[in-house]
Amino acid sequence: MESKKERGGSELSDGPWILMTGGTGGIGAHLEEKLALRYKILSASRSASPGGIEERNSRIVSVQVDLTDDKALSKIPEKKIEWIVHLATTYNVKKDKAMVANLLRLAEERNIPNICFFSSWVVSFPSRLVMEPYLKMKGQCENLIKDFCNKNGKHYFIVRPSVVIGENLSWSRTLNRLWYVRQLIPRNMFRCWISIDHVTAAVDHHLKAVEEKRGESRVMQLLGERESLFHATHTRTVSSTLWRPIQDDVASILLWLVAPLTFIFRMLMYMILTVVSWFSTYLNSFYIQHFRPTDIEEFLSFFNSYNNCLVSGAENMLLWHYTPPWIIEQKKILVTTRGLNKIHKITSETVVCDAGVTMAELLKALKKENLTITTYPNYHNISLGACVAVPVHGHSHQFATVATLINSIKVFNIDTQKCKVLKKGTKEFKNLIFNTNNNTLVLQVDIQPCPLEEFVKTRKRLDFVTSTPDVLIKNAKFGDSCEVRMYVPVLDVFLGSMPGVLKKTPMIKGLLLTATVWNKRNKKGGGGGEEKGR
Repeated sequence: MESKKERGGSELSDGPWILMTGGTGGIGAHLEEKLALRYKILSASRSASPGGIEERNSRIVSVQVDLTDDKALSKIPEKKIEWIVHLATTYNVKKDKAMVANLLRLAEERNIPNICFFSSWVVSFPSRLVMEPYLKMKGQCENLIKDFCNKNGKHYFIVRPSVVIGENLSWSRTLNRLWYVRQLIPRNMFRCWISIDHVTAAVDHHLKAVEEKRGESRVMQLLGERESLFHATHTRTVSSTLWRPIQDDVASILLWLVAPLTFIFRMLMYMILTVVSWFSTYLNSFYIQHFRPTDIEEFLSFFNSYNNCLVSGAENMLLWHYTPPWIIEQKKILVTTRGLNKIHKITSETVVCDAGVTMAELLKALKKENLTITTYPNYHNISLGACVAVPVHGHSHQFATVATLINSIKVFNIDTQKCKVLKKGTKEFKNLIFNTNNNTLVLQVDIQPCPLEEFVKTRKRLDFVTSTPDVLIKNAKFGDSCEVRMYVPVLDVFLGSMPGVLKKTPMIKGLLLTATVWNKRNKKGGGGGEEKGR
């Protein structure tokens, strides 16, 4: 037994190891069991057996260590550690940040190449007046890990799970208890739910990809599906015999007896929680209708095979105040590209911008550089990503759609989790335009601009009664456009061969021809008069 407690014992030194924290918790216990199938686990915990190291089985070794104490790191055995998988939390901001800082120092001292950190989807919530310390702490720990890994050339994998459901997990027990009072739950409270099996599979898959030189540093949101808290109490499987629900018929009778009180209480809770959610970041998460990432890494973190996400290029009042029923029925998680609205490059030959940039934003930025695009739609709030996905027509006869001006596009394939640039003229580019599917996301667009030329419109109105046919024909022919206020089918006959009858026809008295000519406005400082544009 003594050899099991000695640091660096030969029985435990072969093969790659994972240093794991939080293995005694709900999610950690499931993940530890999954990873132990391919790795040997050093499970660091304050609740491990006193005295040092305990070999629980041939794959898992427990180490008692307080990670908030930087002097206690020496208790961790000298092994060939490939990964630090950090799940432990004290729910104390100062202590949790100290744990992360100590683990990063350990990674630097022992040259541990990979770090996996379990954060939370709360990091993606929009901030409110009251930002809970736990939410701030998770975001700050993420930044510490990213900065450290980028600076030292190490790999990071940040996991943001939503509400995890599974055996012996807290939210599964909570849903079982809420079953008794489910009629009191406001119907507009939503959560994202994901199975523990999907969480462990996602981590194991990424670790395997890194081992095979295929994985890249990334953030992964593990959200599953979006469903109301009310419906979740019906659809989840009861996982504890201690909280077995009563029979439906008995519950129905009891609920009918207290139906008036139930309705009043639910409406009261609805009003109280809605008002409080305006100030609390955490409570507001129950009412979030969509996510709005502001950078590419954050945006891509939502899209993987474990999430039921739907991307939208628009963020209008419909999305703010109302979610279409089909999105709720299909348990979709709505992610908009409106936060991806940066214009990265503008030259006379190319404009590179994010897919969430709208036509109004693009034209405004181009005008400052005395540029524009040859064709654009009348609805200016459409995004450039949407112009790739659907045939958005413009006002030009030469270029039928906005997509004809695109030089290249940067896309992300959800299946392969890879980004790729597709250039105009290639087979892949032609197959993608107007044929994007749920597995492809448009990230950036490179579009061809043109010089901005301003024209002045002049109109010449001619009365059919006082104007001769020759004058009418001349202006109708040489004007860039003409308009007749009253339609007369035999007008061409009158103008061509019966000019004498024209002025005697009563219908002609109300007829007016407007010939429009566009004249190009000279640039400031230029000489000469106006130039006629075609």
